[in-house]
This record gives sequence, C-alpha cells and structure tokens, in this order.
Amino acid sequence: MAGMAKSLSHPTPPTLTRKQVFYLGLLWLFQAIPAISKEDSGLALQVGLGTCCPCERVSPFDQTKRQVLDALRVGYRFVDTAAHYNNERSIGEAIDEAVRAVGLRSPIDCDPIVACSRQVASKLLQKSDVKVCSKIWFDDMGYDQTKKAFGLSCSNLNVDDSLELMLIHFPGTIDTLQSPAKNKKLRSETWRALEDLKMAGKVKHIGVSNYVRRHMKELLASCRIKPDVVQMEIHPYFQQRELVSFCQQQGIQVHASSPLAHGDRQLLQDPTLHKLSSKYKKSVPQVIIRWLLQENILPIVKSESSARLQENFQSTDFRLTEEELQEIRSLDRDKRVGFDPNLIV
Repeated sequence: MAGMAKSLSHPTPPTLTRKQVFYLGLLWLFQAIPAISKEDSGLALQVGLGTCCPCERVSPFDQTKRQVLDALRVGYRFVDTAAHYNNERSIGEAIDEAVRAVGLRSPIDCDPIVACSRQVASKLLQKSDVKVCSKIWFDDMGYDQTKKAFGLSCSNLNVDDSLELMLIHFPGTIDTLQSPAKNKKLRSETWRALEDLKMAGKVKHIGVSNYVRRHMKELLASCRIKPDVVQMEIHPYFQQRELVSFCQQQGIQVHASSPLAHGDRQLLQDPTLHKLSSKYKKSVPQVIIRWLLQENILPIVKSESSARLQENFQSTDFRLTEEELQEIRSLDRDKRVGFDPNLIV
C-alpha cells in the first residue's frame, strides 16, 4: 500500500528562478489575449490598433514605434495605418523589433517545464501573426499610381510576401473643384489595381474607407472582386446603421474608425454608457468597444497611453445583453466628428 501511495503521489514541482519567472511572464504577456466567443467572431474580429495621426510634440517615428511595441506586448494583432499617416516605416520596424526581441529573450537554461515554454516562446510572435492594414491616399489613385503606392507601402512596412489588407482611403479628391467623372474613373481604376494585386497574391484582402452608400453601390455594380472590408466612422452617437447593415448583408466586414468619437466629452459622459460602465465595472470606452464587437464590427482604437491600450484591449471578458445593445443603439444622434465623405462626388 505504501508503494502504491508513493506511485500515486504528485511530483514536487520544480522551483523557478527569478530569471525563469521573468521569461514566463514575458510569454504570458504576448500570449494572453482575451478570447472572443464564437458568437462574436467574424473575419478576424478583434480590437484593432489605430495609429492616426502622430503627435507633433515628439518624434512621430519614435511615438508610433513605442505605441505599436506597447500594443503588441498587450496582445493587439491588427494594426491600422495609411500612407498619409507617414508612419508605415516606424510600424514595420516596431513589428520586426518585437519579433526579434522574442527570439532574443526566449532561450532559457532550465528544467523540462521551462524548456517546453522555450519551445512555445520561439513561436511566440511570428511576423505573420500581426495583420497590418494600410490605405491608398487620394493623390495616389489611378491604376499605375496605386500599384506604385502599394509597393512603397509594402517597402516601408518591410512586408516581403503579402500585405494583409489595403484600402482606398477616400472615394476621390476632396478639393473644391471636384469632377464627378474624374472621381468615378479614379475609383474604378484604383479598385481594378487592387483586384489585380489580390489576384497576384500581393495582398490578402482589399477594401475601401470612407465610402457612403452610393459609392458602395457603384463599386458593387462594377467590381470583379467584392471588397472584403469597409472602414467608416462609427460610434454610439454616429452609428450609420443602414450602411453597416447593407455592407454586412453583402458579406463585407465593417471596421469602425473613431469608435470613441475622438474622445468626445459628451459621449464619454453619456448617462446610459455610464450606467453600463458601473454595472460591469468597466470604463465607458470598454463598453463602447464591447458593443461594437457584439455588432460584429471591428473597432480601431488609438491611445498613446500604455495603460489605456491595455484597458481598451480588455473589452472581451464581459457581454452586453440584447436589451443593453438596444439601449446603445438608441443613442444615435447622426453626430459625425470626422470629415463627411458625402461631400466627395
């Protein structure tokens, strides 16, 4: 009996050194991504990192690089940028640095338990894990110009094989002397270039940004490949529910830019949102992000604060009821805070 008891007893776990605990903590930091339930899941539905637009008080290159590195440590795996943001190169360097840092820090000389963790750490963050979206600026629209701009973005981002997502930033020029025929031709040629790039395997997904319903209908009537994504301003005070519903019915994933309405004080102090914030012991931004995820919309949020990046990302461990979703839907005021693309003919 004594021998049987001995054989059934659990082995004493090894004592980890402070160095080993540090590396296991690093492993957790890069891997611990709050799960989104299958009920919420769409095409890579997650909380995205926004990088528009670097502050001029500090070096934009350093600021964006620090922001992306902090976000990757938190667990963000979708980064939104654009050629016009002038930060693609710093984003590419930040991603490469994060991958190299994991490789440098992963070797651990210790017992089999940590050796197993070392094997996981070697796969901790692959460059292919980080999905980057960029955009074609309206000055670069047109077939040849789009291909050239796409190549420059890939070079800046240091993407050798295939970019995850490229969007048309605006549906045409936004100057006061617009030509409807010229803008329509630019939209058509630019989209044809993106279609060809996708068919050639240069980009995995293509889409548009700041398109309104008439721009979307025009595109869907003539395209060879439907857009995978449409990015638009969406927040509780400006929900664009008709356009969102139209796009989702077409199988197009919707991404929300400015989900916090550029920090609009009235929105962040809204009584309905504060009530839900108190109930779930979450911040108002977390409630908004959770609402978007449950509406199958990918929120793109930005913050220069590491703590806020962490807070925004931790918006998936609670769930709003249908009644609460409806309460937030009722807040719509048609209050746009960004440029109105209806002005583009």
